[in-house]
Amino acid sequence: MLNQISPKGPDPVTYSWFLCGSPWPVIAITLGYVISVPLGKKWMANRAVPFNMRSIIVLYNLIAVIVNAYVVVLAVETLTLKPYRIYCQRVMHNKEDLPLSKAVWWYYISKAFEFWDTWFFILNKKFSHISVLHVYHHATMFPIWYLATRYTPGGEVALPVIVNACVHVVMYSYYGLAAMGIQRNQLARVKLFVTVIQISQFVAAAIGCMFRFHTMFFKKDKACYEFPVLFVLIFLAHSTSLLFLFLNYFFQEYVWKRNSKHRESSSKKKNGYITTDKRD
Repeated sequence: MLNQISPKGPDPVTYSWFLCGSPWPVIAITLGYVISVPLGKKWMANRAVPFNMRSIIVLYNLIAVIVNAYVVVLAVETLTLKPYRIYCQRVMHNKEDLPLSKAVWWYYISKAFEFWDTWFFILNKKFSHISVLHVYHHATMFPIWYLATRYTPGGEVALPVIVNACVHVVMYSYYGLAAMGIQRNQLARVKLFVTVIQISQFVAAAIGCMFRFHTMFFKKDKACYEFPVLFVLIFLAHSTSLLFLFLNYFFQEYVWKRNSKHRESSSKKKNGYITTDKRD
């Protein structure tokens, strides 16, 4: 049974690629990131003025948009050359599958590059942006996609890579525009849209897993065992945890905070701070 749910070994294509070998460099980089957060905040707390990094941040976001767009192009190239199932799809190693493996690798490497999201917040002294959700998201995506790239750089991971890379194209475009000084009220709807599509992708992932396990257990489709079930469970658990954290953020930012502001506004009106009476 274990042979059916776990990978049989490293992928023959990607196992020798950069950061796809031993897990220790990935563990060291991830731990270094986690440790850098409190140390960086402590260091910047003693600095009176934050660093002026607007130009660098704009460039960083532009690079992130380009990388994620490239990931989408590579992945779609494979999916247009041959039929692919959304779930219960094994990893294949034909010539036309190589662009998808490259897409997964670029996506994985981009997760380490995105640690700069946090470091820019630290260098700008925007500590309130560094939430539990933010750190957890970055600290877990990199090692999880190491597993995917080393063992399953294709198959069922194709659609999640495409969807999430598309989300990141929109998200980093928004961040880039914000860094350029575009007025916040003009970007408020974009920020809400980014949050909604992030939540939507996790909901879609959970629904997809439900269909997959229905096909595997009730329809007895043996093809579902050709992609490691263990990884499906890991991705499902991770997506579910992110879904709850993003929902918590959504309610705090767009429901409870707005309700609180509305109550404060109503209270001020009742106590005479704001008046709409017209006086001659």
